[in-house]
Amino acid sequence: MSVKPGQIWREVDMRFSRYVKIVSIFEDGKRAVIHSVNPHTHEKAGPITKASVTRFNGKHGGYELVKEPA
Repeated sequence: MSVKPGQIWREVDMRFSRYVKIVSIFEDGKRAVIHSVNPHTHEKAGPITKASVTRFNGKHGGYELVKEPA
């Protein structure tokens, strides 16, 4: 699965209800710039941070795709 700017992802771990939006991908393709979003409105709800692209895999400890970019 390809990680692209604008996508909305949900943290798979059920202890958390975190949704994040991909802001951009680093040139090396290994890290993404993300920020938390409100799950209903998809508006920014947290600080900008970085995450490894390998976490966007749909498995425990990672994120699953919720919405493709508009």
